[in-house]
Amino acid sequence: MKQVVEALQYLRKHFYFINGLIALLVFVGIAYCIVVPHLAPHILVLARWCGCPIQSEFAHCLYLVGLGLMLLAAFCFWRLQRRVPRFRNRQLGVIFAPNPAKELESDVQRLFDHLEHELKSHEFANQFVLRRLPPHLSVRSVEEAGRVLRQSSGTAAVWGLVASETSEEGRRTGFSRISFTIVHRPVRLSQERYNTVALAIAGIKRQIRERNQIADQQIMARDIGVVVRHLIGLVLMINRRYEDAVKVFMPLLPSLDKMRTAKKSVGLNRFRMQTQCDLAYCMTMASSEEYGRYLVSNKLYDIPRGRLQAWINHTKQASNWDSQNSMHYLSRAIYQFLLGEVDQAIRTAQKAKRIAPRAVAVPNFSLAFLFNFKGDCVKSRREYRLGLAKKTSYDEGMIQQCLHFIRQTLRQYPDRKQLRLALGLIEYHRGTRETGVKELETFLNAAGQDPKLAAFADEARRLLADER
Repeated sequence: MKQVVEALQYLRKHFYFINGLIALLVFVGIAYCIVVPHLAPHILVLARWCGCPIQSEFAHCLYLVGLGLMLLAAFCFWRLQRRVPRFRNRQLGVIFAPNPAKELESDVQRLFDHLEHELKSHEFANQFVLRRLPPHLSVRSVEEAGRVLRQSSGTAAVWGLVASETSEEGRRTGFSRISFTIVHRPVRLSQERYNTVALAIAGIKRQIRERNQIADQQIMARDIGVVVRHLIGLVLMINRRYEDAVKVFMPLLPSLDKMRTAKKSVGLNRFRMQTQCDLAYCMTMASSEEYGRYLVSNKLYDIPRGRLQAWINHTKQASNWDSQNSMHYLSRAIYQFLLGEVDQAIRTAQKAKRIAPRAVAVPNFSLAFLFNFKGDCVKSRREYRLGLAKKTSYDEGMIQQCLHFIRQTLRQYPDRKQLRLALGLIEYHRGTRETGVKELETFLNAAGQDPKLAAFADEARRLLADER
Protein backbone atom coordinates (compact mmCIF):
# COMPACT_ATOMS: atom_id res chain seq x y z
CA MET A 1 0.00 0.00 0.00
CA LYS A 2 2.87 2.33 0.83
CA GLN A 3 4.31 1.81 -2.66
CA VAL A 4 0.95 2.67 -4.24
CA VAL A 5 0.78 5.91 -2.25
CA GLU A 6 4.33 6.82 -3.25
CA ALA A 7 3.55 6.06 -6.88
CA LEU A 8 0.48 8.31 -6.76
CA GLN A 9 2.51 11.12 -5.15
CA TYR A 10 5.15 10.82 -7.85
CA LEU A 11 2.46 10.84 -10.54
CA ARG A 12 0.83 13.93 -9.07
CA LYS A 13 4.15 15.77 -8.86
CA HIS A 14 5.31 14.94 -12.40
CA PHE A 15 1.95 14.49 -14.12
CA TYR A 16 2.38 17.30 -16.69
CA PHE A 17 5.80 16.13 -17.93
CA ILE A 18 6.98 13.17 -20.04
CA ASN A 19 8.04 11.11 -17.04
CA GLY A 20 4.58 11.76 -15.64
CA LEU A 21 3.03 10.35 -18.83
CA ILE A 22 5.19 7.24 -18.56
CA ALA A 23 4.24 6.83 -14.91
CA LEU A 24 0.55 7.30 -15.76
CA LEU A 25 0.63 4.67 -18.52
CA VAL A 26 2.48 2.20 -16.27
CA PHE A 27 0.03 2.82 -13.44
CA VAL A 28 -3.01 2.39 -15.71
CA GLY A 29 -1.50 -0.73 -17.30
CA ILE A 30 -0.77 -2.33 -13.95
CA ALA A 31 -4.20 -1.44 -12.60
CA TYR A 32 -5.80 -2.92 -15.73
CA CYS A 33 -3.80 -6.12 -15.44
CA ILE A 34 -4.80 -6.48 -11.77
CA VAL A 35 -8.49 -5.60 -12.04
CA VAL A 36 -9.52 -7.20 -15.36
CA PRO A 37 -8.44 -10.81 -14.58
CA HIS A 38 -10.69 -10.69 -11.52
CA LEU A 39 -13.61 -9.43 -13.59
CA ALA A 40 -13.01 -11.62 -16.68
CA PRO A 41 -14.58 -14.88 -15.32
CA HIS A 42 -17.72 -13.03 -14.33
CA ILE A 43 -17.90 -11.36 -17.76
CA LEU A 44 -17.54 -14.74 -19.53
CA VAL A 45 -20.27 -16.28 -17.40
CA LEU A 46 -22.55 -13.32 -18.08
CA ALA A 47 -21.90 -13.67 -21.82
CA ARG A 48 -22.82 -17.38 -21.79
CA TRP A 49 -25.97 -16.59 -19.79
CA CYS A 50 -26.96 -14.06 -22.43
CA GLY A 51 -26.48 -16.68 -25.12
CA CYS A 52 -23.29 -15.17 -26.55
CA PRO A 53 -20.44 -17.41 -25.35
CA ILE A 54 -16.96 -15.94 -25.91
CA GLN A 55 -14.26 -18.22 -27.28
CA SER A 56 -10.90 -18.26 -25.52
CA GLU A 57 -9.03 -16.76 -28.49
CA PHE A 58 -11.55 -13.92 -28.81
CA ALA A 59 -11.34 -13.28 -25.06
CA HIS A 60 -7.59 -12.75 -25.31
CA CYS A 61 -8.13 -10.33 -28.19
CA LEU A 62 -10.68 -8.40 -26.14
CA TYR A 63 -8.23 -8.25 -23.26
CA LEU A 64 -5.48 -6.73 -25.42
CA VAL A 65 -7.88 -4.33 -27.16
CA GLY A 66 -9.19 -3.22 -23.76
CA LEU A 67 -5.64 -2.61 -22.53
CA GLY A 68 -4.88 -0.55 -25.62
CA LEU A 69 -8.04 1.50 -25.23
CA MET A 70 -7.31 2.20 -21.57
CA LEU A 71 -3.77 3.33 -22.39
CA LEU A 72 -5.11 5.52 -25.22
CA ALA A 73 -7.72 7.03 -22.91
CA ALA A 74 -5.01 7.76 -20.32
CA PHE A 75 -2.88 9.44 -22.97
CA CYS A 76 -5.80 11.56 -24.22
CA PHE A 77 -6.60 12.57 -20.64
CA TRP A 78 -2.95 13.56 -20.11
CA ARG A 79 -2.97 15.67 -23.30
CA LEU A 80 -6.25 17.30 -22.32
CA GLN A 81 -4.95 18.30 -18.89
CA ARG A 82 -1.79 19.81 -20.42
CA ARG A 83 -3.50 22.14 -22.85
CA VAL A 84 -4.04 25.86 -22.29
CA PRO A 85 -7.30 26.39 -20.32
CA ARG A 86 -10.24 27.40 -22.49
CA PHE A 87 -12.92 29.94 -21.60
CA ARG A 88 -16.47 29.91 -22.90
CA ASN A 89 -18.05 32.72 -24.87
CA ARG A 90 -18.86 35.84 -22.78
CA GLN A 91 -16.72 34.62 -19.88
CA LEU A 92 -14.15 37.14 -18.63
CA GLY A 93 -11.23 34.74 -18.48
CA VAL A 94 -8.12 35.56 -16.46
CA ILE A 95 -4.95 33.49 -16.83
CA PHE A 96 -2.78 33.44 -13.68
CA ALA A 97 0.70 32.45 -14.83
CA PRO A 98 3.46 33.27 -12.31
CA ASN A 99 6.85 31.60 -12.64
CA PRO A 100 7.76 30.33 -9.14
CA ALA A 101 10.49 28.03 -7.93
CA LYS A 102 9.21 24.55 -7.00
CA GLU A 103 9.50 25.21 -3.28
CA LEU A 104 7.20 28.26 -3.64
CA GLU A 105 4.38 26.41 -5.38
CA SER A 106 2.26 26.20 -2.23
CA ASP A 107 2.60 29.97 -1.66
CA VAL A 108 1.52 30.67 -5.22
CA GLN A 109 -1.46 28.33 -4.91
CA ARG A 110 -2.64 30.12 -1.78
CA LEU A 111 -2.33 33.47 -3.56
CA PHE A 112 -4.32 32.01 -6.47
CA ASP A 113 -7.08 30.93 -4.08
CA HIS A 114 -7.22 34.40 -2.48
CA LEU A 115 -7.30 36.09 -5.90
CA GLU A 116 -10.10 33.81 -7.10
CA HIS A 117 -12.12 34.66 -4.00
CA GLU A 118 -11.42 38.38 -4.52
CA LEU A 119 -12.69 38.32 -8.11
CA LYS A 120 -15.75 36.23 -7.23
CA SER A 121 -16.81 38.48 -4.36
CA HIS A 122 -18.02 41.37 -6.55
CA GLU A 123 -20.96 42.12 -8.83
CA PHE A 124 -20.73 40.45 -12.24
CA ALA A 125 -18.46 37.92 -10.52
CA ASN A 126 -20.13 34.96 -12.20
CA GLN A 127 -18.50 36.11 -15.44
CA PHE A 128 -14.99 36.21 -13.93
CA VAL A 129 -13.18 32.90 -14.39
CA LEU A 130 -9.64 32.49 -13.09
CA ARG A 131 -7.40 29.69 -14.40
CA ARG A 132 -3.78 28.68 -13.90
CA LEU A 133 -1.53 27.51 -16.68
CA PRO A 134 -0.39 23.87 -16.41
CA PRO A 135 3.07 23.65 -14.77
CA HIS A 136 4.85 22.71 -18.00
CA LEU A 137 3.75 25.98 -19.62
CA SER A 138 5.05 29.42 -18.70
CA VAL A 139 4.71 33.04 -19.74
CA ARG A 140 7.92 35.04 -19.92
CA SER A 141 7.09 37.77 -22.44
CA VAL A 142 4.23 39.91 -23.67
CA GLU A 143 4.16 37.91 -26.92
CA GLU A 144 3.75 34.64 -25.04
CA ALA A 145 1.04 36.15 -22.84
CA GLY A 146 -0.86 37.37 -25.90
CA ARG A 147 -0.56 33.98 -27.58
CA VAL A 148 -1.87 32.18 -24.47
CA LEU A 149 -4.82 34.59 -24.19
CA ARG A 150 -5.77 34.10 -27.83
CA GLN A 151 -5.59 30.31 -27.48
CA SER A 152 -7.71 30.36 -24.34
CA SER A 153 -10.16 33.07 -25.52
CA GLY A 154 -9.21 34.87 -22.32
CA THR A 155 -9.29 38.57 -21.53
CA ALA A 156 -6.36 39.23 -19.17
CA ALA A 157 -3.20 37.51 -17.97
CA VAL A 158 -1.24 38.07 -14.75
CA TRP A 159 2.33 36.82 -14.94
CA GLY A 160 5.82 37.42 -13.61
CA LEU A 161 8.67 35.97 -11.62
CA VAL A 162 7.95 34.85 -8.04
CA ALA A 163 10.94 34.62 -5.72
CA SER A 164 11.77 34.43 -2.02
CA GLU A 165 14.36 36.27 0.00
CA THR A 166 15.44 36.23 3.63
CA SER A 167 16.34 39.36 5.58
CA GLU A 168 16.58 40.44 9.20
CA GLU A 169 12.80 40.91 9.19
CA GLY A 170 12.28 37.31 8.10
CA ARG A 171 11.35 35.54 4.88
CA ARG A 172 9.55 37.45 2.14
CA THR A 173 7.88 35.85 -0.86
CA GLY A 174 6.34 37.59 -3.83
CA PHE A 175 6.64 38.97 -7.33
CA SER A 176 10.03 40.40 -8.17
CA ARG A 177 8.32 41.56 -11.35
CA ILE A 178 4.61 41.47 -12.15
CA SER A 179 3.01 42.10 -15.54
CA PHE A 180 -0.54 42.35 -16.85
CA THR A 181 -1.53 41.63 -20.44
CA ILE A 182 -4.93 42.15 -22.09
CA VAL A 183 -6.31 41.44 -25.58
CA HIS A 184 -8.91 43.59 -27.31
CA ARG A 185 -9.97 44.73 -30.73
CA PRO A 186 -7.40 46.94 -32.52
CA VAL A 187 -7.39 50.43 -31.06
CA ARG A 188 -4.72 52.97 -30.19
CA LEU A 189 -4.53 53.81 -26.47
CA SER A 190 -2.94 57.04 -25.28
CA GLN A 191 0.39 57.06 -23.48
CA GLU A 192 -1.35 58.73 -20.56
CA ARG A 193 -3.59 55.67 -20.23
CA TYR A 194 -0.55 53.37 -20.04
CA ASN A 195 1.10 55.65 -17.49
CA THR A 196 -1.98 55.66 -15.28
CA VAL A 197 -2.17 51.86 -15.18
CA ALA A 198 1.60 51.60 -14.70
CA LEU A 199 1.42 53.86 -11.63
CA ALA A 200 -1.32 51.69 -10.16
CA ILE A 201 0.69 48.52 -10.79
CA ALA A 202 3.76 50.08 -9.22
CA GLY A 203 1.76 50.76 -6.06
CA ILE A 204 0.32 47.29 -5.49
CA LYS A 205 1.61 44.95 -2.80
CA ARG A 206 4.06 42.44 -4.23
CA GLN A 207 5.61 40.64 -1.27
CA ILE A 208 4.25 38.52 1.57
CA ARG A 209 5.97 38.54 4.97
CA GLU A 210 6.20 35.18 6.65
CA ARG A 211 5.09 36.54 10.03
CA ASN A 212 1.98 38.17 8.52
CA GLN A 213 1.33 35.71 5.73
CA ILE A 214 -2.48 35.47 5.60
CA ALA A 215 -3.14 39.22 5.83
CA ASP A 216 -0.46 40.02 3.25
CA GLN A 217 -1.80 37.42 0.84
CA GLN A 218 -5.26 38.93 1.11
CA ILE A 219 -3.93 42.45 0.50
CA MET A 220 -1.86 41.30 -2.49
CA ALA A 221 -4.85 39.45 -3.94
CA ARG A 222 -7.01 42.56 -3.45
CA ASP A 223 -4.45 44.81 -5.16
CA ILE A 224 -3.96 42.46 -8.10
CA GLY A 225 -7.71 41.96 -8.34
CA VAL A 226 -8.31 45.72 -8.56
CA VAL A 227 -5.90 46.07 -11.49
CA VAL A 228 -7.36 43.01 -13.22
CA ARG A 229 -10.92 44.29 -12.83
CA HIS A 230 -9.97 47.71 -14.21
CA LEU A 231 -8.22 46.16 -17.20
CA ILE A 232 -11.16 43.85 -17.92
CA GLY A 233 -13.49 46.85 -17.72
CA LEU A 234 -11.19 48.63 -20.17
CA VAL A 235 -11.34 45.67 -22.58
CA LEU A 236 -15.14 45.60 -22.36
CA MET A 237 -15.23 49.33 -23.03
CA ILE A 238 -12.91 49.03 -26.05
CA ASN A 239 -14.96 46.11 -27.35
CA ARG A 240 -18.13 48.25 -26.96
CA ARG A 241 -19.73 46.07 -24.32
CA TYR A 242 -20.67 49.18 -22.38
CA GLU A 243 -23.36 47.71 -20.12
CA ASP A 244 -20.99 44.95 -19.02
CA ALA A 245 -18.20 47.49 -18.49
CA VAL A 246 -20.49 49.49 -16.17
CA LYS A 247 -21.07 46.33 -14.11
CA VAL A 248 -17.30 45.96 -13.72
CA PHE A 249 -16.38 49.61 -13.08
CA MET A 250 -19.23 50.47 -10.70
CA PRO A 251 -18.23 48.15 -7.80
CA LEU A 252 -14.56 48.92 -8.49
CA LEU A 253 -14.88 52.51 -7.22
CA PRO A 254 -15.60 51.54 -3.56
CA SER A 255 -12.63 49.15 -3.65
CA LEU A 256 -10.37 51.93 -4.89
CA ASP A 257 -11.69 54.31 -2.23
CA LYS A 258 -10.68 51.82 0.47
CA MET A 259 -7.23 51.47 -1.06
CA ARG A 260 -6.80 55.25 -1.31
CA THR A 261 -7.69 55.63 2.37
CA ALA A 262 -5.08 53.05 3.32
CA LYS A 263 -2.24 54.03 0.97
CA LYS A 264 -2.78 57.74 0.12
CA SER A 265 -0.94 57.37 -3.17
CA VAL A 266 -0.93 60.00 -5.92
CA GLY A 267 -0.77 57.24 -8.52
CA LEU A 268 -3.74 55.50 -6.93
CA ASN A 269 -5.73 58.75 -6.95
CA ARG A 270 -5.01 59.14 -10.65
CA PHE A 271 -6.00 55.52 -11.26
CA ARG A 272 -9.24 56.02 -9.39
CA MET A 273 -10.03 59.15 -11.40
CA GLN A 274 -9.43 57.28 -14.66
CA THR A 275 -11.75 54.48 -13.55
CA GLN A 276 -14.41 57.04 -12.68
CA CYS A 277 -14.13 58.71 -16.10
CA ASP A 278 -14.29 55.30 -17.82
CA LEU A 279 -17.42 54.44 -15.85
CA ALA A 280 -19.02 57.76 -16.84
CA TYR A 281 -18.18 57.18 -20.51
CA CYS A 282 -19.58 53.64 -20.51
CA MET A 283 -22.76 54.71 -18.75
CA THR A 284 -23.48 57.40 -21.34
CA MET A 285 -22.48 55.17 -24.25
CA ALA A 286 -24.74 52.35 -23.03
CA SER A 287 -27.77 54.66 -23.22
CA SER A 288 -26.50 56.16 -26.51
CA GLU A 289 -26.34 52.74 -28.14
CA GLU A 290 -29.88 51.95 -27.05
CA TYR A 291 -31.02 55.36 -28.33
CA GLY A 292 -29.19 54.69 -31.61
CA ARG A 293 -31.22 51.53 -32.22
CA TYR A 294 -34.43 53.57 -31.99
CA LEU A 295 -32.95 56.24 -34.27
CA VAL A 296 -31.93 53.95 -37.14
CA SER A 297 -35.18 51.99 -36.98
CA ASN A 298 -37.20 55.22 -37.39
CA LYS A 299 -38.83 54.81 -33.97
CA LEU A 300 -37.33 57.87 -32.34
CA TYR A 301 -40.65 59.14 -31.03
CA ASP A 302 -41.71 55.71 -29.80
CA ILE A 303 -39.16 55.75 -26.98
CA PRO A 304 -41.04 55.43 -23.65
CA ARG A 305 -40.86 58.54 -21.49
CA GLY A 306 -39.66 56.49 -18.57
CA ARG A 307 -36.74 55.24 -20.66
CA LEU A 308 -35.82 58.78 -21.67
CA GLN A 309 -35.89 59.90 -18.05
CA ALA A 310 -33.67 56.97 -17.06
CA TRP A 311 -31.15 57.97 -19.75
CA ILE A 312 -31.21 61.56 -18.49
CA ASN A 313 -30.46 60.32 -14.97
CA HIS A 314 -27.60 58.22 -16.30
CA THR A 315 -26.04 61.18 -18.10
CA LYS A 316 -26.43 63.37 -15.01
CA GLN A 317 -24.61 60.79 -12.93
CA ALA A 318 -21.96 60.48 -15.63
CA SER A 319 -21.41 64.25 -15.77
CA ASN A 320 -21.04 64.31 -11.98
CA TRP A 321 -18.18 61.82 -12.35
CA ASP A 322 -16.66 63.47 -15.42
CA SER A 323 -17.87 67.05 -15.62
CA GLN A 324 -15.52 68.09 -18.44
CA ASN A 325 -16.73 65.60 -21.04
CA SER A 326 -19.20 67.25 -23.40
CA MET A 327 -20.67 63.96 -24.64
CA HIS A 328 -22.66 63.53 -21.42
CA TYR A 329 -24.36 66.90 -21.93
CA LEU A 330 -24.94 66.38 -25.65
CA SER A 331 -26.68 63.07 -25.02
CA ARG A 332 -28.77 64.61 -22.25
CA ALA A 333 -29.83 67.47 -24.54
CA ILE A 334 -31.21 64.96 -27.06
CA TYR A 335 -33.23 63.11 -24.42
CA GLN A 336 -34.55 66.37 -22.97
CA PHE A 337 -35.70 67.50 -26.41
CA LEU A 338 -37.49 64.20 -26.99
CA LEU A 339 -39.29 64.75 -23.67
CA GLY A 340 -40.42 68.16 -24.91
CA GLU A 341 -38.04 70.12 -22.66
CA VAL A 342 -36.67 72.26 -25.49
CA ASP A 343 -35.41 75.22 -23.42
CA GLN A 344 -33.67 72.86 -21.00
CA ALA A 345 -32.11 71.04 -23.94
CA ILE A 346 -30.72 74.34 -25.27
CA ARG A 347 -29.12 75.16 -21.91
CA THR A 348 -27.60 71.69 -21.72
CA ALA A 349 -26.25 71.91 -25.29
CA GLN A 350 -24.75 75.33 -24.50
CA LYS A 351 -22.97 73.78 -21.54
CA ALA A 352 -21.61 71.09 -23.88
CA LYS A 353 -20.39 73.77 -26.29
CA ARG A 354 -18.50 75.61 -23.54
CA ILE A 355 -16.50 72.57 -22.44
CA ALA A 356 -16.10 70.76 -25.78
CA PRO A 357 -12.84 71.07 -27.75
CA ARG A 358 -13.06 73.89 -30.28
CA ALA A 359 -12.63 71.49 -33.21
CA VAL A 360 -15.72 69.46 -32.29
CA ALA A 361 -18.73 70.36 -34.45
CA VAL A 362 -21.43 68.32 -32.70
CA PRO A 363 -22.43 70.99 -30.13
CA ASN A 364 -22.88 73.51 -32.96
CA PHE A 365 -25.13 71.18 -34.96
CA SER A 366 -27.11 70.36 -31.82
CA LEU A 367 -27.71 74.02 -30.99
CA ALA A 368 -28.40 74.90 -34.63
CA PHE A 369 -31.18 72.31 -34.75
CA LEU A 370 -32.68 73.44 -31.43
CA PHE A 371 -32.68 77.11 -32.45
CA ASN A 372 -34.21 76.13 -35.78
CA PHE A 373 -36.95 74.21 -33.96
CA LYS A 374 -37.60 77.27 -31.78
CA GLY A 375 -37.87 79.47 -34.90
CA ASP A 376 -34.71 81.52 -34.24
CA CYS A 377 -33.16 81.70 -37.71
CA VAL A 378 -30.29 84.04 -36.77
CA LYS A 379 -28.90 81.84 -34.00
CA SER A 380 -29.51 78.66 -35.99
CA ARG A 381 -27.66 80.02 -39.04
CA ARG A 382 -24.74 81.13 -36.88
CA GLU A 383 -24.34 77.71 -35.27
CA TYR A 384 -24.59 75.87 -38.58
CA ARG A 385 -21.91 78.10 -40.08
CA LEU A 386 -19.63 77.53 -37.09
CA GLY A 387 -20.18 73.79 -37.24
CA LEU A 388 -19.67 73.48 -40.99
CA ALA A 389 -16.39 75.41 -40.73
CA LYS A 390 -14.86 72.61 -38.60
CA LYS A 391 -13.15 69.54 -40.01
CA THR A 392 -15.11 67.26 -37.69
CA SER A 393 -18.28 68.24 -39.56
CA TYR A 394 -17.22 65.78 -42.24
CA ASP A 395 -17.81 62.84 -39.88
CA GLU A 396 -20.20 60.73 -41.95
CA GLY A 397 -21.69 58.95 -38.94
CA MET A 398 -22.53 62.23 -37.23
CA ILE A 399 -24.06 63.65 -40.43
CA GLN A 400 -26.24 60.57 -40.96
CA GLN A 401 -27.49 60.78 -37.37
CA CYS A 402 -28.41 64.44 -37.88
CA LEU A 403 -30.33 63.61 -41.06
CA HIS A 404 -32.17 60.68 -39.41
CA PHE A 405 -33.08 62.89 -36.45
CA ILE A 406 -34.35 65.80 -38.54
CA ARG A 407 -36.44 63.62 -40.87
CA GLN A 408 -38.19 61.86 -37.99
CA THR A 409 -38.74 65.14 -36.15
CA LEU A 410 -40.21 66.67 -39.30
CA ARG A 411 -42.71 63.82 -39.49
CA GLN A 412 -43.54 64.25 -35.81
CA TYR A 413 -43.90 68.04 -36.08
CA PRO A 414 -45.13 68.79 -39.64
CA ASP A 415 -45.98 72.35 -38.60
CA ARG A 416 -42.25 73.07 -38.04
CA LYS A 417 -41.67 73.65 -41.73
CA GLN A 418 -38.30 75.33 -41.10
CA LEU A 419 -36.87 71.91 -40.20
CA ARG A 420 -36.80 71.14 -43.92
CA LEU A 421 -34.35 74.02 -44.33
CA ALA A 422 -32.06 72.35 -41.79
CA LEU A 423 -32.43 69.08 -43.67
CA GLY A 424 -31.65 70.73 -47.01
CA LEU A 425 -28.72 72.68 -45.61
CA ILE A 426 -26.98 69.60 -44.23
CA GLU A 427 -27.68 67.56 -47.36
CA TYR A 428 -26.41 70.44 -49.51
CA HIS A 429 -23.10 70.88 -47.64
CA ARG A 430 -22.31 67.40 -46.31
CA GLY A 431 -24.68 64.96 -47.97
CA THR A 432 -25.94 64.72 -51.55
CA ARG A 433 -25.96 68.17 -53.14
CA GLU A 434 -28.86 67.41 -55.51
CA THR A 435 -30.98 66.14 -52.62
CA GLY A 436 -30.13 69.29 -50.69
CA VAL A 437 -31.33 71.49 -53.54
CA LYS A 438 -34.63 69.57 -53.76
CA GLU A 439 -35.19 69.90 -50.01
CA LEU A 440 -34.53 73.66 -50.16
CA GLU A 441 -36.96 74.08 -53.04
CA THR A 442 -39.56 72.00 -51.21
CA PHE A 443 -39.15 74.22 -48.16
CA LEU A 444 -39.62 77.41 -50.20
CA ASN A 445 -42.81 76.05 -51.69
CA ALA A 446 -44.10 75.09 -48.25
CA ALA A 447 -43.08 78.39 -46.65
CA GLY A 448 -44.98 80.52 -49.14
CA GLN A 449 -45.52 84.01 -47.76
CA ASP A 450 -45.59 82.98 -44.08
CA PRO A 451 -43.95 85.92 -42.23
CA LYS A 452 -42.71 83.62 -39.46
CA LEU A 453 -40.63 81.74 -42.02
CA ALA A 454 -39.39 84.78 -43.95
CA ALA A 455 -35.86 84.72 -42.51
CA PHE A 456 -35.58 80.97 -43.14
CA ALA A 457 -36.85 81.46 -46.70
CA ASP A 458 -34.23 84.14 -47.35
CA GLU A 459 -31.51 81.72 -46.21
CA ALA A 460 -32.85 79.01 -48.55
CA ARG A 461 -32.90 81.48 -51.49
CA ARG A 462 -29.32 82.51 -50.74
CA LEU A 463 -28.17 78.90 -50.87
CA LEU A 464 -30.04 78.27 -54.10
CA ALA A 465 -28.61 81.47 -55.61
CA ASP A 466 -25.10 80.22 -54.81
CA GLU A 467 -25.98 76.96 -56.57
CA ARG A 468 -27.00 78.78 -59.75
